[in-house]
Amino acid sequence: MPPMPTAPSAQELVEAGWRKVRADGRVRPELLDAARAEPRLRQLFPWTGMGELHFSRCTEQPWTWDIPYIGPAADGGYQVSGPLRGETVGPAATAREAVAMVAERLPAGSGPAFPGTREELAKVRKRPFLVLHDYGMGGVWWRIRARSEREILETYAWVEVVTDPEIVARFQDEELTDVDIDIPRPHPGLDDLRAERDAQRGREGFGALAGRDVVYLRRPWDEEDEEPFDYLMEVGPDGRRTRQVELADDGTGIRSGPDDWPLNPPIVDLFDPALQTQEIGRSEFEEHWAAARPADTDTDAGADADAGADAGTGTAAAGNGHADTGRSS
Repeated sequence: MPPMPTAPSAQELVEAGWRKVRADGRVRPELLDAARAEPRLRQLFPWTGMGELHFSRCTEQPWTWDIPYIGPAADGGYQVSGPLRGETVGPAATAREAVAMVAERLPAGSGPAFPGTREELAKVRKRPFLVLHDYGMGGVWWRIRARSEREILETYAWVEVVTDPEIVARFQDEELTDVDIDIPRPHPGLDDLRAERDAQRGREGFGALAGRDVVYLRRPWDEEDEEPFDYLMEVGPDGRRTRQVELADDGTGIRSGPDDWPLNPPIVDLFDPALQTQEIGRSEFEEHWAAARPADTDTDAGADADAGADAGTGTAAAGNGHADTGRSS
C-alpha cells in the first residue's frame, strides 16, 4: 500500500506563494527580490492584487489585513499603504526603501505564516506565561496569555518571560493579574511598557540584537559631577550583565562580575533599536577585560550599583500587578 501523502508544511506553502506571485507577473521583479531578501517578510505569505504586493500572516484565504502593502507609483517608485484600504504610509523611491517601511511596521508576533485561514489563526490557543518587570529594587509580575514568548517580548518593553520551573511553581497559586495580549490596553501597569515598545517598532534596528546568547555593548556614562567613562558590557539574552569593564578616558579599566554587584536587573532591553549603534565585537571586549584590574568591592561598588539602579525604565509598574522585592531569577 503506498504511503499516504503528507500535507505541505507552512514553509512549503509560503515558498509556493512566492513562486506564484513571481509567475503572475503583476509585481515588479525588483520589488519581489527586495522583499524576499528581507527575512521578516520572506517568512510571510505573499499575494498580489492590482499590481500591489501584500503580506499575510496566514497561508489561506481569507488572508490577514494587518500589514502594510506596496504598490507601484507613477514616477517609477513605490507607494506604501495600509494596512487597510485608504490608509497611507508614504512614498518610497526604491524597492528596498519600500520593503524597509513595511518591515518596520510589522505587528507584534509576525512570525512565520500560519498554515490556514485568518479565522483559524485567530483560534490558535493562547496559554499563560509568567512575566516579570524587574526594576532593580523589586519586580512586578503578571500572568499574560499569549501565543508565544516572542509575542510577549515584541509587545512589551522591559519584561522577561520567566521559565525557571522552580519560580513558575512558586507563583502557581499566587493571585497575579491575568492579562490577554490581544486587549489593546490590558492593564494600567503595562500601558507604558506597551507604548514604549510601540514607539520602537517602526525604527531601524528594532529587535536586531534580540534572541542572541551573548551581546557586547559599549555605553557612555557622562554624569555632570563625575569623570566620563564608558561601560563595556557582556550581556545575556535576558538583558542582564554577565561581565563588565568600566573604561576611563586614559584607557585604564576596572572589571567586575555578578559577585561584585549588589543588584543585577536587566540593564538593556535587547529589542531597543538604539542598541544597534552601541554593539561592539567580542575581541574588543576581551582585550579590555584582560587589561583591566579587578574591582575593589568597597571602592567600586557605588558606580556598579548606580548602573544597576539606572537599568530599564527605572519605573515600577504600579497598581494591580504583583510586586515582589525578592530576587527574580
